[in-house]
This record gives sequence, C-alpha cells and structure tokens, in this order.
Amino acid sequence: MSAVSRATRSVTHTHEHLVSTIAELGEVPVIELVDGGRVVAVLIAPDLFEALLDAADDADDYRALAEHAADPDPDMVPLG
Repeated sequence: MSAVSRATRSVTHTHEHLVSTIAELGEVPVIELVDGGRVVAVLIAPDLFEALLDAADDADDYRALAEHAADPDPDMVPLG
C-alpha cells in the first residue's frame, strides 16, 4: 500500500469543530487525533477503511494458503 496523506488535529479542536473535521476526510483520508502530544485516535475516510478491510481479508487468505502449503491435509482428495 502506498503512503497515505494524513493530518493531525488536537482532540480539543476536533471536539469544537467536529463537522468540519469529518468533512476534511474528503481531502485527507487520515486524521490523527492528538491529546497531550500523543495520538489517541484516528479518523479514516470510508473508502480507505474498506480498502484496509479488503487487504486484511486478502492477508488472511494468503496466510491460510501458506499454512496449507506448509502442512497439506493428507486426507484431502485432489480435484480433477
């Protein structure tokens, strides 16, 4: 996955300007919320969130294939 642009906003700013902060996700797909100099939450644009879920599902599939290749089921009957 390529680098994703991101912004940082304080929790206080976000609390005071929630609607505009959410609207910002149309321009910047990731907004880190900072409190006391520490990232405490992250807002993610819906399309990026869906892409991350798809990537996680793909990773699970690849892991399952790798585990099977490393230790195939001896009782499995090949198709074809």
